[in-house]
Amino acid sequence: MPDIFEIMKDCAQQGASDLMLIPNEPPLVRLLGQLRKINGFPALSPADCKQAIYSILNEQQRANFESNLELDCAYHLPGVARFRVNVFLQHHG
Repeated sequence: MPDIFEIMKDCAQQGASDLMLIPNEPPLVRLLGQLRKINGFPALSPADCKQAIYSILNEQQRANFESNLELDCAYHLPGVARFRVNVFLQHHG
């Protein structure tokens, strides 16, 4: 399982506007309006995505997500950036 904090750092260093974790895909970033795979990171399983996302959520946020199957929040990675977070569960993943 890739380290979500390393993925977030890479995203910030590239100047990406979005980071997407999609099951069975490597992490994707949006750079200059185009989606690109982050080099050096493998495809994430559904379990990898869940573990990565849950590692940045507090208990209340996790409960909110599990209740509503979607969540909007923010996460501050000290010394790196503040990230807006949108988590949702799709029908197939």
